[in-house]
Amino acid sequence: MKKLRESCTHPRPSKVVTRPEKPYRSPLVCLWLESNYLYPRAAEDLVQLIAVSPSLRHLHLAHNSIGNEGAKVLAQSNSFSQLQVCNMSDNEIGPQGIREIASALSRPDCVLRTLVLDSNRVGDDGLEKLLEGLRRNASLKSLDLSYNRITRRGLNAIRDFFRSGENTTLESFQLEDEGNENCLFHFSRCPPPKPGNASQRRRSSCQCDR
Repeated sequence: MKKLRESCTHPRPSKVVTRPEKPYRSPLVCLWLESNYLYPRAAEDLVQLIAVSPSLRHLHLAHNSIGNEGAKVLAQSNSFSQLQVCNMSDNEIGPQGIREIASALSRPDCVLRTLVLDSNRVGDDGLEKLLEGLRRNASLKSLDLSYNRITRRGLNAIRDFFRSGENTTLESFQLEDEGNENCLFHFSRCPPPKPGNASQRRRSSCQCDR
């Protein structure tokens, strides 16, 4: 991770310089770092890499064991606000790290549209913190919290969250856990009906579960 960060933040200088050099900006749009054993110590290098990549929108960090500390460093950085897709599945993130992610989601400059957090250690406590952040979020459309040790208490919190109507942008919410029949949940908002006569509306009716 350090070598990748240095290669992007300190590119090889040109032999001929005819005018003052501008600050370097990486052209990265998508960064895929799944299964690279980054661990929490790589989070600072990752934040620096994102900082010089203003075009970066997609970040994939699944299976890296960044833990609560890594999630905290990433979520607290200003760079997090530029991401539109972030996959942090299977990273040993618990309620402490989720609290920082929830705080980032509640910031007015957040533009994140897809957040994948499956196979972590969110639990009911982390879920409730995340829902608090989502009450003030106006960008996220898809959230995956599958395999996170959510119990019936968490399901009740989700029910209350959607009943409150405080969030109107979240369109897809996935939550499932093998062997736990109390934790099989998929929510998808139905798109608004298209204008037209009744027969047209029937043919274009929503196919998702209501």
